[in-house]
Amino acid sequence: MTESDEIGDKFKDELEGFKANPTIEKYLWLRREYPGVDVPVLRFAGIEALFALEPELTHHGIDPALVAGALDANPKCVDDLCLLLLESLSDRRQRESRGETALQARKEVIPDSLIDYLVITMLEAMKWNGEEFVPGSLLMLLRERLLGPNPAYHKAYQKKQGQKVAASIAAQLLVRGEDCSVRKVAKIMGVEPSTVSRWFPNNELRVQAERVRRFLPDEEWLRMMKREPLGKRVSGAKVD
Repeated sequence: MTESDEIGDKFKDELEGFKANPTIEKYLWLRREYPGVDVPVLRFAGIEALFALEPELTHHGIDPALVAGALDANPKCVDDLCLLLLESLSDRRQRESRGETALQARKEVIPDSLIDYLVITMLEAMKWNGEEFVPGSLLMLLRERLLGPNPAYHKAYQKKQGQKVAASIAAQLLVRGEDCSVRKVAKIMGVEPSTVSRWFPNNELRVQAERVRRFLPDEEWLRMMKREPLGKRVSGAKVD
């Protein structure tokens, strides 16, 4: 037996152990021990799971045939199933906003655990079948389950963008000899004055505007504003 054969046999043994207990620690160990080897991670893919899930799927109004198609990585079935799950999440949110509680415990809505399981099985099925196209509905579902529509990191990014745009507008107003008040900047940006105030506590807007203004001579600012009017420059800015 050659050295490569021994390594191959050892890898197979280790892989069997990983399949039995697929922890991230074991996965990382395999990746470090066998660099360059694509360690198989598929665990749930396969139509067999459908038979165990069928009673619960039927209870929640999910057609098992639709799930079967999704588990076979059929793009339309994946999209349709994701839309159905998104509709369920939206309906649950509306019912909870009306004061209904314990909907999952009472099995009146599709539980998060089943949604998450279906998402992973769809992803694994797509990997198994070499399907490269990821429907937008699946991305929406993943984003909703992992982050929500407006996670903290995105809010921080939007705040930074808003501050940058607001300071630039205020600087240009100063160059033109105009007032750079929070209210005026907010009006140009199309946001509430309270939003701009949150971005610049303690009346920091003018301080930041003066700092930005110093980046260019006033003549350059004026030429830039002549080429691209102020309102046009910020009309496409997405800030909250």
